[in-house]
Amino acid sequence: MKKMIFIILAVIAVASLAFYYGFKLKESQYNQFGNEGYIISTSSNNDNLSSTRYYFNSTTKYKKDYNKNVVFENTDNNEVKVEADSFVHYINGSVSVLKKTAILDLDALKNRKDENSIIHYYNLFEGNVLNKVGNKYTIKNNNQTIDFTNFIIKSSENKYLLSASNMTLRVAETEKKVENNFIEIQIFDGNIVRFENQEVKYQNISSIMYIEVGENIKINLADKFIYIDGKPVLSLESITIDSMIISKFQKQNLKKQRILKMKKKIIIKKILLMV
Repeated sequence: MKKMIFIILAVIAVASLAFYYGFKLKESQYNQFGNEGYIISTSSNNDNLSSTRYYFNSTTKYKKDYNKNVVFENTDNNEVKVEADSFVHYINGSVSVLKKTAILDLDALKNRKDENSIIHYYNLFEGNVLNKVGNKYTIKNNNQTIDFTNFIIKSSENKYLLSASNMTLRVAETEKKVENNFIEIQIFDGNIVRFENQEVKYQNISSIMYIEVGENIKINLADKFIYIDGKPVLSLESITIDSMIISKFQKQNLKKQRILKMKKKIIIKKILLMV
């Protein structure tokens, strides 16, 4: 009888532990937004593009499914799914991301010493928040605060977020001031580009769409290049999320340096073999 009681207690203990760790494992799959906001989700159906804004609460939790999509419950208590390259917009104007992305400071790009200077940018990771303070955004990095005023975030090969204090959107003959400090840019097959924020939605062929940032920065969606003072400086496609961008001139120099280092290694190996 005692043996039977011991077995039952052991089974209950194991079951309780399994339940506890199963619950903890399930909870660990979730992250919390931390503030009220929304995500813009764009879909394509029979060449028709449409977008939906999914709103969430400050206590809303989200997780990634097997297809790396992000799943959460919106304010209508419906489970919704968005792509991981979507941007998170908080009600206070701050911005966050759902995956590793690259952020390029357009002011730093404009103020480079010369065309051969290294182009630096930062990585934003899932959950990192760019906090809006006035007309700029701030983020903490190694106990230091980094400020951004005019910048572009790349979350995938066809999705970007542009933020600037002064932006003008030009679509064919139409000119529109962007009031809300940011605009999402998404590029679809057939060179169709869609712009969207809280105020505007535009969709057209990329050959007649570009954005002016201030007086001397232009992002041309026809050739996907960033122009400074009318000169092409950097292509959007060359912004890679996992590595630093350098000029062609520096790439050639680095290649020569690598070849020289390889030759030195070969000479050292030959000398060692002779000893």
